[in-house]
Amino acid sequence: MTSTLIATAQQRLPMQLWYDRPATYFEESLPIGNGKLGACVYGGVADNTLYLNDITFWTGRPVDPNLDAGASRWIPKIREALFAEDYALADSLQLHVQGPNSQYFQPLATLHILNEDGGETTSYKRSLDLDSALCHDEYTQARRRYSREYFASYPDKAIAMRIRCHNGRGINYRLLLTSQVPHGVKAKDNGQITLTGHAIGEVKDNMHFCGMLMAKSSDGVITVSDSTLLVRDASDLTIYFVNETSFNGAFHHPVSDGAPYIENVTDDLWHLVNLTYDEMRSRHVADYLQYYNRMSLTLGPSSPADLTIPTDSLLKRHTDNGGVAETPHRQWWRQPFPGNALLQLWALPAHLMLTHSLRPRQPSRSVDTTPFFPMAWQLHRQHQFGGELLARRGCQPQ
Repeated sequence: MTSTLIATAQQRLPMQLWYDRPATYFEESLPIGNGKLGACVYGGVADNTLYLNDITFWTGRPVDPNLDAGASRWIPKIREALFAEDYALADSLQLHVQGPNSQYFQPLATLHILNEDGGETTSYKRSLDLDSALCHDEYTQARRRYSREYFASYPDKAIAMRIRCHNGRGINYRLLLTSQVPHGVKAKDNGQITLTGHAIGEVKDNMHFCGMLMAKSSDGVITVSDSTLLVRDASDLTIYFVNETSFNGAFHHPVSDGAPYIENVTDDLWHLVNLTYDEMRSRHVADYLQYYNRMSLTLGPSSPADLTIPTDSLLKRHTDNGGVAETPHRQWWRQPFPGNALLQLWALPAHLMLTHSLRPRQPSRSVDTTPFFPMAWQLHRQHQFGGELLARRGCQPQ
């Protein structure tokens, strides 16, 4: 049985999810993540949207761990009300033992890569390679072939993108970085956008953040227009995004005792200056594979012909015939969880860092938890990893 379930990477077909059109809904986007930073890539042609997250970006501050001291004295009163079938009274009394509401996980930022050129799009494909944690999309527009690659690097603490026009200098983009939470944006002539802001709520009691985007091109012209970057007549474009928050551990106030997030993110960006894109890519893949290649899971035979069918069509055909989930989908959940990242983030709730909180105030006060294909594990209900953060980072009762 062991020989059936565990195989080397060389013995299996490529683990890839691929689609023949851009994502329209969150559940169709392709995720990348490094354990701290994550993005959902939609892969649009006119507007390529990336929703960005940071696992440390929550509302609130530490609260007194003894906040519920003496709450047990209300238990007999609650029982008494229940036995008397006075459920309204029991419900009101249980508020004394319920404690404060938990905090909200926050959407960090949204990156729009806006295509300034028009024309019919053909031969579109986007994919997520689970064997390398690399996301790709490609298409033809106005007789020019374009390709884009994305990954989230744990060693270099950044999200990286490389965009190429393979026949000519056809990259004419506008880069727009924004957020759903209170924020400010500033673009500079050196190809940099800086986004600063804080979680919803009181400024003095909430997490702050600073994200920096850096754009480079070997032959194009990059200029500033208000708070956006304009890229003109380029055959290649490389984009890096880094972010830090003022989270300084579960017991430290995010403002009065917060981490020096602006200094930290500046260091993160300067670190990338000394690396080429290919070097960063190689470091990312090597770091990822040391964990991913430890095991592979095979759930029955697969045909090479399956690789020619888009993943959504393949799954529909398979489930219509009474089958179960394909092997790539069972492998999928392993992709964003490099073991070293989890060890570094022991004090935080693990919620698959590739996920995106669609609203600043989720009904569940966490990431969305509804399972959808192909993101069934992407929206897996967050759990406590270390049990430290949520126990001490609530807000006052509302």
